Amino acid sequence: MAEIEWDNSLCIGHSEIDAQHRSWLELINRLHSEMIHRPDTGNLNAACKGAIEEMKSYCERHFRLEEDLMRELDYFDCARHIQLHRDFVTRLNQIEATMCHGSSTGTHSAMTDIFKAMGDWLVNHIMNEDMKIGFSQLSSGSPSPTCRSRSSVPDTPRVQVSRG
Repeated sequence: MAEIEWDNSLCIGHSEIDAQHRSWLELINRLHSEMIHRPDTGNLNAACKGAIEEMKSYCERHFRLEEDLMRELDYFDCARHIQLHRDFVTRLNQIEATMCHGSSTGTHSAMTDIFKAMGDWLVNHIMNEDMKIGFSQLSSGSPSPTCRSRSSVPDTPRVQVSRG
């Protein structure tokens, strides 16, 4: 997996959420680097467990902030968006179960799954789902000054970004 670089195209227009998204990206890159430099399976297993715990902690804080904002904005797709968050947490739990019961190959596979899930979430979820929250915030009259402004909600859905 190549390092994912932050740029303003990932900004949704809410300074705190954007900062958290950027932190998530830094977490992905740091954990990936740690995994690459761990030849010892025992240390890799510990890193795997630590990565999942960091992700769960991050998700709890970040999803709470996003969900509170959606409720505050009376966001039209709030229930579905919250379900997407729950599905992601379920996926993390599945990765954790696989890792805890797997061999060293399973551990490497679990780490690969973690980075794929994180990268997919960051790129696809933010670009296709969280942007809608940013547009909703903008239309409510409260844009964030930290990222480029968005002048209107697009007429067509955003295109899936392929990470291959």
